[in-house]
Amino acid sequence: MCVCSKKIKYYCLPVVLFLVILALSLAVYADPGPSDKNSLGAMVTLTGGADGRKALDAQKPAVQESSRPLKEKFDKKTSHTVSPDIIRNFQKTIAEKASRSGAAGKKGGITHAQYKNLRSLIDSNSGGTDVRTHFNRNNGTPIFIKTGKNNSRKSARNTGTSLSSAKTQAEKFLTDNRDLLRLSDPTAEMVMKKEWKDDLGSKHFRYQQTHKGIPLWGREVMVHLDANDSVFLFQGRYEPTPEERTEITPEITADEALDAAKKHLRLTHPDVTATETALVIYTASDGKKTLAYQLDISPRFNQRWLYFIDAKNGSLLHRINNIQNELVTGSGFDLHDAPRTFNTWYENGTYYLLDPSLPLDEGPPYSPVPMENFGNTYILDAAQGDSELYPITSSSPDSGWDPAGISAAYHTRRVHDYYRNTFGRNGIDDENMNYMVVLHLLRDYPGAFWNGKFVCLGDGDRRKFSSLATGLDVIAHEIQHGVTQFTANLIYENQSGALNEAYSDIFACMIDRDDWTVGEDVTLQSPYYLRSLVNPALGVSSLPTKMSEYRNLPNTEDGDNGGVHINMGIPARAAYLVAEGLSAEGLGSSIGRDKTEQIFYRALTTYLQASSQFLDARYATIQAAEDLHGAGSPEVGAVQAAWDAVEVYDGNIGTPIDQNPTSTDIVGGQDMMVYLSPAPYEGMYDLYVQTIPSPFTGYDPRLDSRDLNYEFVRKTRPSAVTFSDGSTGLFYVGIDYNLYGVLLDDPDNRDYKQKITDSGDIWSFAMSPDGRYFAYTSTAPNDNNIYVGDLDTEEMTEYPAVPFSDLPPGYDDVINTILYVDSLMFDYTGKTIVFDALNCLSTPDNPCTEDEDSGHRYWSVGFLNLSDGSFDYPFPNQRPDVDIEYPCFAYNNNFVIALDVIDRSVPGSVSTGTWTLNWQNQTEQFVVDPNFNVYGEMFSGAPTFWGDDDYITVQALLGNETLAYRVPIDASWKGDPASAELLNDYEVILPVMHRTGVRNLNAEIQVSASSLDFGTVEPGYVSTREVTLTNTGNQDIDISDIVISGASEFSHNGTNTLLPRDASMNIRVTFSPARAGGTTSATLIITSDADVPQTNISLTGTSAYTAAIQTSASSLDFGTVEPGNVSAREVTLTNIGDRDIDISDIVISGASEFSHNGTNILLPRDASMNIRVTFSPEQAGKTSSATLIITSDAGVSQTNISLTGTSADSNGGSGGCFIGTAVW
Repeated sequence: MCVCSKKIKYYCLPVVLFLVILALSLAVYADPGPSDKNSLGAMVTLTGGADGRKALDAQKPAVQESSRPLKEKFDKKTSHTVSPDIIRNFQKTIAEKASRSGAAGKKGGITHAQYKNLRSLIDSNSGGTDVRTHFNRNNGTPIFIKTGKNNSRKSARNTGTSLSSAKTQAEKFLTDNRDLLRLSDPTAEMVMKKEWKDDLGSKHFRYQQTHKGIPLWGREVMVHLDANDSVFLFQGRYEPTPEERTEITPEITADEALDAAKKHLRLTHPDVTATETALVIYTASDGKKTLAYQLDISPRFNQRWLYFIDAKNGSLLHRINNIQNELVTGSGFDLHDAPRTFNTWYENGTYYLLDPSLPLDEGPPYSPVPMENFGNTYILDAAQGDSELYPITSSSPDSGWDPAGISAAYHTRRVHDYYRNTFGRNGIDDENMNYMVVLHLLRDYPGAFWNGKFVCLGDGDRRKFSSLATGLDVIAHEIQHGVTQFTANLIYENQSGALNEAYSDIFACMIDRDDWTVGEDVTLQSPYYLRSLVNPALGVSSLPTKMSEYRNLPNTEDGDNGGVHINMGIPARAAYLVAEGLSAEGLGSSIGRDKTEQIFYRALTTYLQASSQFLDARYATIQAAEDLHGAGSPEVGAVQAAWDAVEVYDGNIGTPIDQNPTSTDIVGGQDMMVYLSPAPYEGMYDLYVQTIPSPFTGYDPRLDSRDLNYEFVRKTRPSAVTFSDGSTGLFYVGIDYNLYGVLLDDPDNRDYKQKITDSGDIWSFAMSPDGRYFAYTSTAPNDNNIYVGDLDTEEMTEYPAVPFSDLPPGYDDVINTILYVDSLMFDYTGKTIVFDALNCLSTPDNPCTEDEDSGHRYWSVGFLNLSDGSFDYPFPNQRPDVDIEYPCFAYNNNFVIALDVIDRSVPGSVSTGTWTLNWQNQTEQFVVDPNFNVYGEMFSGAPTFWGDDDYITVQALLGNETLAYRVPIDASWKGDPASAELLNDYEVILPVMHRTGVRNLNAEIQVSASSLDFGTVEPGYVSTREVTLTNTGNQDIDISDIVISGASEFSHNGTNTLLPRDASMNIRVTFSPARAGGTTSATLIITSDADVPQTNISLTGTSAYTAAIQTSASSLDFGTVEPGNVSAREVTLTNIGDRDIDISDIVISGASEFSHNGTNILLPRDASMNIRVTFSPEQAGKTSSATLIITSDAGVSQTNISLTGTSADSNGGSGGCFIGTAVW
């Protein structure tokens, strides 16, 4: 019991209550014990293995003594025996990358100078507020400025202005808007890359961004002018003017850079060179700019790498696998038995499968056999290898040909003819580059790819796919990669890479036009095509169909370069919708393939750039549609509707522009280090707390509180929490496996050293920073649960740790390699737990048993999301000879973690390192090697962040002692080991940093309206409203569901997403009544993890009775009438609505020679009335026109009928008149 003194009475009550509730919670929800081991479904053997997975080494890794305590026994009734193919290579052993600049500055936002410049641009623009902009949130530069309508289409014949005069205007635009563009000297920094005038009279200028003459890789802008030399569009993915200190002088040579790249590729052959080498400035995802050598390396014809080597020290900054392939598995062997005719080349008694007339047919033939000339088509044979190429030949022009070669030649010509006839394109590069197709690549190779110079095709594996040369759309897909390379040159990673792949599928379906599938002629497995643009989810692999299904994958080889072959389904489906899908699916009006291909081709060749994203593709295709068909045309509407349907919205519609997580506010308070120190007895520790002054000048023993524990502590991380009243409690697991707590306000008082449990089954423990949640694991050897308690609701939940599986949803055969979870830590919100777990992987020759040395054992890390109980793993395909352990969150965000990596892959040696992993930009940074000894040992740093996230504390092994050091962390989360500082003169085990301040978190969604009224809408019409959600709290909010409850006439376009702090998103809600009459209501419900988890917005709309007038004619022509005579016509008005219509006015606007006999009247439903109109000219030889205007309360309030008549010359013609009779 607690006896409160005056000094501590204000702090005693809440903490003691907390300890009592915690004790009760743990007692009530104690571990069920070993008898429950089979109810968890923790481990299921997958019989039969799985295709396509790489085997483990047959040799078991050398056994290393663990640096942490393990549970005594692994007790299971049955062991796991799985196929050795089950484990794929570890995604990527964490590798150090370039550090982020420490002065990256605040992201996003528009500066005051930009705002002033933008206001000036708006004021000077004839379109006024028609100026539209969209900014890059990462660096504040505009990616899209539309200043008005493009007049080129109306002035297509106005081609008098020259490119030089237009160029002057383009450069003037850049100079006049330098503040808006954030460029110091635009004309110096932007170097002309390409300029051209199109058939519509528009002029286009593409600029490469440079700094002091050195190009910034992938950074371009474009300025577009109409036929009158007025700028109508600016586009750009570029950087603000780099700082003056940006290095431009290399310290290594290009040859040294090539050596570094070859070393990374493990190439030793001296003949391997870079086909292209350039000095560039490489911009990392965090904005840091580094002088680099860009090298294009193709060690084999089926390999093409783009390397960026730091020009200062030769380190690797980035690399891209530039082989643009299908990554398809295939089967099949025979080709279609169809007769074809094709060109060959005959020389020295041999016929070659070579066409010297394609793509360049320039008259007299010349010898193309040495492949030194351009303008030819070569079909070559790799002979099931990957290094030597052979011509395909025959001794007769009419027999002995390779059927695969004939198919390839036939398809290549069809592809060429399509581009030539549809767009006037002269081959892949538009300059008659050779077509080269390589067949029979490797043995049973199921892939096809473009390697930057030619197409490579395998023969398939004769089980799932036939020879890839069979498919016209396959070859079209690969050649389109070449067309993309020589136009927009979309970078082959993330969204730009997915656009690259999507364009290849789009034009494959434009060339092979009889369907909207790709690979239907080569696919032998269900559904008998590789991909579908109609529904990308239905192909051999299920792909996303819209942005709410977008898969954020790492930009690694294992992550498919950020999902280029996965997320491609989104823009590919958009193209299908434009062409046919809007009409077919009732989403709008499509425009056909002919118009769609012109729009998408123009977007690719005129507007898209290397780094273009999906949003850029939307803008580019809309602009192309406006160029070709005019602003506001049905074609533009179709493009807009298609992108809306796949949820790539204009600006911030349906999802926030930037969904990157953010850091919360730093909390003030005193930093302290809670740690263990060895007790006099082996395996036992004491609990210590060291207060860290600011600034830290060295260890002060007076600030080190010792022996705070009630019981000796077992070797597991302690936990600390500061409560809302300002008091701080510590929690630890004793050697008796019970939980203990101590209050720091009076640590010498035994009443503040509480034994919280007496069940003796606590293995590890953690407390959330706000003191609401706790988590623990049990000592049961077979228990892989994480137990989480909520002290507010007094509820307990168990979460069985289930590892990553790449099996489709719904499969139960998930192989659970996790034996148990150990270290636990909460994020700053208390909603996510990061943990490490011991895994055991069985193989036929080494199954997991009770023996601790059995199987392949390794530590992995994972996340538990308490909002939905889901698990996530940053390294789902981890190698079993690498341990990843002791993870912890940054102090002020939940997208950066620190962790330890122990690499045992090299027999007889161990390498160790502490790293940070940034989920926001998919980067890893090295912090420090916690093993300060020169020889390798298994040792973990057990990293922990400081309160400002500017340091990481690690335990470091020096000699036989474990000491605590703090390592500075820069803005890129990279450590500076050289500046590490010793924190304590004595041994420190498992340190945990804690700041004693109280963090006040709030997660609030503010809505722009609590209700939306759609007014009165006629059936068949649509009314639209928007509501804006704004995160006004100080932490990110996860929106998990958006639904409409109530009438089906309402719909919305909102998507589940992360809503960062200070960010907003617009949700578009539509009301489309099906029947006339009545008021309809519903509720828009937004569910999130905000403090108020459900936000409701009421919706109301009224369905009007329809009121419509149908006329018998939209125009009346009275012919030729002599002056003084009268000609009469009649028009019939019919009420086709479902209510009466009040006709309030009937007038004629225009020439006075026209008159009518209509009167204002109530026109009942289904009734008709005739209006007699007469034309009586007064002057000879004159044509007159006017408009008959009927005003009513119909849905369309004004009905217009045009009137025309001509007065005859006075020198001839007979008189006469036509008398019309009105019918009432």
